[in-house]
Amino acid sequence: MNSSETPADNQAQPADLHILEGQFGGETTRELVKAYLEDTGKTLDGMQEAMIGRDLKAVKALSHMLKSASRIVGATQLSAHSKQMEDLCDQGQWLQIESFYETFSASFEATAEYLRQYLQ
Repeated sequence: MNSSETPADNQAQPADLHILEGQFGGETTRELVKAYLEDTGKTLDGMQEAMIGRDLKAVKALSHMLKSASRIVGATQLSAHSKQMEDLCDQGQWLQIESFYETFSASFEATAEYLRQYLQ
């Protein structure tokens, strides 16, 4: 796939890379996506550990990091889910946090898969 194409252009996309490509060009966008995937993979690993340890402060901080990073690559749905997780942490609602984590994690996986396809 060349850098001007995105996977599944006719379907709802978990990330809109056209803005990045317009600002930075294809090669820089690819480098940003690679860095995003590496960093957010580590962030999600930390999130899983924080969930197991019921570390509300860590879940909130990691959600905030993921929200910001996702905005940069145009992953608006994941950014919104990260914001929602952050808000649940502010409310201290562990049952809701645990329940929402499945949706959050699925959103992350869909975004990551989309971005991996973009890099191919």
